[in-house]
Amino acid sequence: MSDTIKGAIIGALITTLGSVLIFFLGNFSTQATLEKNTVETLSEYFDSIDKDMSYKQALQTVYEDYKNTKDEKDKLQEQLNAKQNEADAEKKIKEVIETVSSLSDKGNYEKALSILNGVEDKTPEMELLLVDITGKFETQIIDKASNLQGEGKYDEAVEIIDNALKILPNSNDLSTKKEKIIAEKPQNFMDVCEPYETSYNYEKYINGETFQMSGQDRTNGFTIMGYDNQALANLDGKYKELSFDVGHVDGAEMLDATLSIYLDGTFYQSYDIKADALPISVKIPLEGKKQIKFFTKDGRSVAMYSTVLGFADMVIK
Repeated sequence: MSDTIKGAIIGALITTLGSVLIFFLGNFSTQATLEKNTVETLSEYFDSIDKDMSYKQALQTVYEDYKNTKDEKDKLQEQLNAKQNEADAEKKIKEVIETVSSLSDKGNYEKALSILNGVEDKTPEMELLLVDITGKFETQIIDKASNLQGEGKYDEAVEIIDNALKILPNSNDLSTKKEKIIAEKPQNFMDVCEPYETSYNYEKYINGETFQMSGQDRTNGFTIMGYDNQALANLDGKYKELSFDVGHVDGAEMLDATLSIYLDGTFYQSYDIKADALPISVKIPLEGKKQIKFFTKDGRSVAMYSTVLGFADMVIK
């Protein structure tokens, strides 16, 4: 007999037991006869019931059969649900992989990573995709930042990396690139490396304060007398290049002078500063250097009639 028919009979038997009893009471005169005939009737429908069983044994067997049938049905339903959930999960995984792969092919790595990072239990295929797309995204961002840096847009380059770090907060490549851009960004020399040791009428000019060279107001630098004078600045090995304009300060003694540059105590180069000439532009490589010395000499034996040299637009990167 099928489980469906058996279950129906059991259910009907249990829920309508009163009606069955009334039916048999109407056809048999004694309780014993009623119970015997009930057992015989049940034995015709259930293999597990023997007609010689007691009435109580028969009812207990019917109950056990009903319980077992229900348990089997619930178990089958659970298995069916599990299979359906598994099929749904596989379908979703396939959709995610297809979507992410399509976005990656189009270069939309940011969106692809957003989707992958939203998946809690990633499959091995997803993990491989994550590694691949992460590398491509880092390369894409670093290339964009380098292009902006090449255009002199240092702040925009840093901003694009900061946005990318919100997606990949543990990216060493992005963090390293950001640090490099910041280090290479041009800065006012007087803001980060103002001379710590000077002599003979050193004056600094920052925050809009100006002095004049060749009839023009100049700032972001300093002036210093030309009489065997010097200014020392600490570079701390952080910079690559220093650029500035240097020349005769208007109103000072009309004396030619020489500027000598020393890096880490070693002579680098000297420059002739003519009193009647325009300021000259100087660029000094600083890679790995920790100290710079500016040494001026105008030939005077005393400071009283010495000239004054001006350093302006000092930019370090």
